[in-house]
Amino acid sequence: MDDILMEEELFGPILPIVTVDNFDDALEKVHSLEKPLAAYCFAHDKKIINRWVTEVCSGGMCINDTIMHISPETLPFGGVGESGIGAYHGKTSFQTFSVIFASLNFLQHFSSITKV
Repeated sequence: MDDILMEEELFGPILPIVTVDNFDDALEKVHSLEKPLAAYCFAHDKKIINRWVTEVCSGGMCINDTIMHISPETLPFGGVGESGIGAYHGKTSFQTFSVIFASLNFLQHFSSITKV
């Protein structure tokens, strides 16, 4: 793991593959690094998949595939931690790039206004 490719977030047609002895070692490795933009798990065991989904924090995730999580416009895409803040795609884009604030006018009902 002493490779420069594992020190920076990758943007390009590179998929680093890290081999580990067991699943707990994989979780330990993921938790030792910054939260990734995407995390992929290849497994058939539902217990392993469930642990991956519940114990790994990343911007996006695929099980038994790569990069497909960014395709559906109904799913938000974005990072967490060092890999970014917020998400976009469809309705999520509108919410991410909008500022919502409360406005109170005692002569009218309460309202919420969205500025884009």
